[in-house]
Amino acid sequence: MADGTLKVGTIITSSGSGTITLGQSNETVALGSGATASGFGGANSELFLAIKTSNQTINTSTTTLLTWDTERYDTGNNFASNAYTVPSDGYYYLYAKITINVTPPAGRFGISIMSGSTTLADCQNGSAGAAYNSMGTNIIVALSAGDVIDVDCRQTTGETEAVYGGSWNTTVFGGYKLNT
Repeated sequence: MADGTLKVGTIITSSGSGTITLGQSNETVALGSGATASGFGGANSELFLAIKTSNQTINTSTTTLLTWDTERYDTGNNFASNAYTVPSDGYYYLYAKITINVTPPAGRFGISIMSGSTTLADCQNGSAGAAYNSMGTNIIVALSAGDVIDVDCRQTTGETEAVYGGSWNTTVFGGYKLNT
């Protein structure tokens, strides 16, 4: 059919499995106005967000696992015991942010998103010079089912300091699986 309209309810291969090709090289397949497509990637999935609602003390010159008081979202029920367990292989967007609760003396704060003993992403340059400073890190990373992801914090002020947990967005850890 040349320059015509094809109207069908369903298109399948003659064998019931295989590949159906729409268009050819250097062509664009477009949807009509108001039309939608399903089965092509879709929305990102496996969304989780954990937050601190209470302060957590961080001893100087030590690495401390951050603990999370509240889960805002956990669509796959994969967040527990302060860590996210990856449910399926794929690419994930992960992020973490801390807020320092007080005005500490000179020194540095740092956070890392970890998979076991492997650092996936970190921010080591957070200055500890002012109250309610925030710092964060994020990454898109290929993960495997069963990987356990958590967040570590460290500080070198010479004193015990606190990470703030006052509201839903001050200290957070979250992410989601990318549909690729």
